[in-house]
Amino acid sequence: MIREQYVRDKFLFIKETINRIERFKGDSKIIADLVSYLVVLISGAYEDCFEHLLNKRAAKSGDIEIKTFVEKTLDLQLRNPNWDNLTTILGRFSKKWVVAMNKRIPYKAKTGLNNIVTNKNAVAHGSSSNMTLIEIKACHRHCKAIFEKLEKII
Repeated sequence: MIREQYVRDKFLFIKETINRIERFKGDSKIIADLVSYLVVLISGAYEDCFEHLLNKRAAKSGDIEIKTFVEKTLDLQLRNPNWDNLTTILGRFSKKWVVAMNKRIPYKAKTGLNNIVTNKNAVAHGSSSNMTLIEIKACHRHCKAIFEKLEKII
């Protein structure tokens, strides 16, 4: 279970958005557009959640300069929060965090995160998502484990 309220709120918003799209009975092109919107929304939410958790950890140092540095660095370097980018950032904090995350995160969660970010990038560059709503839901469900484990590790 995700403990951090900010992250729980983001996941709740995603769930509510998925539910609204599932209930929509309209043109298949509009549904495809909504699915494309959804991957952008989820990727952005994940980016915000990763930054929030890591910024919160940096704030525990009690050093305002370190906290500010971490916030600005994450803001510039965590734009595409796929598995490789996430573990690269975590490795800058602690190699132990990377080892722990790699051990504890299932393959489906890692690939789910990568699929969402890859499809977000496709949408951002003028294509559409090639994922279905069912696939997005599954990826999102698997990705929850990443945030649960990250909270415990950091």
